[in-house]
Amino acid sequence: MQEALLLFEALIALPWFKKSTIFLMLNKLDLFKQKIADFPIAEWWPDYIGGDSCYAALCYFTRKFLDLNKEPKRFIHVLYTDATNTETFRETIRRMDDVLIQDQSLGPDQYLEPSSYENDALFAA
Repeated sequence: MQEALLLFEALIALPWFKKSTIFLMLNKLDLFKQKIADFPIAEWWPDYIGGDSCYAALCYFTRKFLDLNKEPKRFIHVLYTDATNTETFRETIRRMDDVLIQDQSLGPDQYLEPSSYENDALFAA
């Protein structure tokens, strides 16, 4: 996870992505649930206090990624997926398309506001 955070931080800091729509797709929720049951997060992340709750763990790591964003007008769309569930994955891709279409219709100084759907899968986790 630390490598993923470092890579994400490096990518969103690049000048080419300063005004880009960013999607953070946290995939393989099924494997994530299994991992946190076998390997307590707090052993590697001492500031984590959510126990073995998948919801708390997703919130914790989502916040870790979002805190890396240094552009106040850039919204990062967080999507939670399980690629083995094809219907959920199709819905995620459809939602990404919707966001991109909305984003393309905005002027140069306008920014897309977050909608509620990014957290749908989080609440289902």
